[in-house]
Amino acid sequence: MEWQRLNEIYNMCLARNISFVSWRLPNDDTINTLLTRQQPVKVFQPVTGYRGFVFAPFAFSEKRQALFFVPDVIFQNDEFPSEFLTYVEGEKWGQRHAFPYLAGQDEYFKQFQQVKDELDSGEAEKVVLSRTIEADAKISEAPDIFRELTDRYPYAMVYLLHIAGGTTWVGASPEPLLLGNDEEYETSSIAATRPLKGLNGNHQWSAKETSEQTMVTEYIAKVLSEFSIGDYEQSGPKTIDAGNVMHLMTNFSFHKQFTYPGLNMFLQALHPTPAVCGVPKYTARDIIKSIEKHDRSFYAGFLGPVGIHNSMDLFVNIRCMQLFDNKSAIYAGGGITSDSDAKEEWDEIVHKADTIIQAIKATKKRSWFQINRG
Repeated sequence: MEWQRLNEIYNMCLARNISFVSWRLPNDDTINTLLTRQQPVKVFQPVTGYRGFVFAPFAFSEKRQALFFVPDVIFQNDEFPSEFLTYVEGEKWGQRHAFPYLAGQDEYFKQFQQVKDELDSGEAEKVVLSRTIEADAKISEAPDIFRELTDRYPYAMVYLLHIAGGTTWVGASPEPLLLGNDEEYETSSIAATRPLKGLNGNHQWSAKETSEQTMVTEYIAKVLSEFSIGDYEQSGPKTIDAGNVMHLMTNFSFHKQFTYPGLNMFLQALHPTPAVCGVPKYTARDIIKSIEKHDRSFYAGFLGPVGIHNSMDLFVNIRCMQLFDNKSAIYAGGGITSDSDAKEEWDEIVHKADTIIQAIKATKKRSWFQINRG
């Protein structure tokens, strides 16, 4: 595959205002790319029976709905029908997003205490508090960052998504929400975080960390039960590497015949999981809304291809960044329980964000080398 050719395609799409998304599924070498001349369709029901790519928010509302990319062209790697770009000129339809609010350490600690107060009052068992980190990266660098993430994280769902005139996102998610093919489906509970650096093989998880993972696992089992899915196979928990950190993961696989309305109801029940929201779900979501000053937008939502290659591959949108003209915002969060420590949670977010930051640094280093060599 010629990355140079792919970069030319991405840059032409950016210049011609064409919305597109490229993605690479875990443990797969294939780069899939979808281009569309029309604006992504706003939908409350992410699975519609049509094939395309869905980009869903953390919290659905009249203002914030899922975006469904209906393809004009789909191709793999650099096998692009070049005649498409000879006559296509997209329209700038998207609304420019404002740069999200940035919370420093003092303010994060204040928010952390607000969450702890809610936990102490018995309102919730767990709340995931997130923040944004400003990064030195711009939209024109998105293709190179995407390439770096695909090289670094073969286990992740890596993507580059651009809405003409609207917004640009890049990410590398290790967390499946729902994978399916006809009647066979798979989901996972992923929680608890430790930095890989300095562990020296010590993978002993604390009671707080195993409790976090149990919350997510029990939640998914409850959702399966509510949809009369009792014959699922459960495996784990096991330790997985996820960039600069590692997590605990439990897998669920099951058979189920879903109608499209039923499948959307299942997704609505599943999302957002306690891994990105908290327990109980709606209480935790209200607490997040009242405390966080930034709009999560599509961070901690979900995304992926639907109906392409006869499968559905939806992943939680974590380890991600939103790119603007001259800077970017990295989103990251951590689960807070009654046993959480503010400094440890702050450090956890730093480690998670480093997955993206290291890719940005490597991209800039490669660009510097190419400029100075040539």
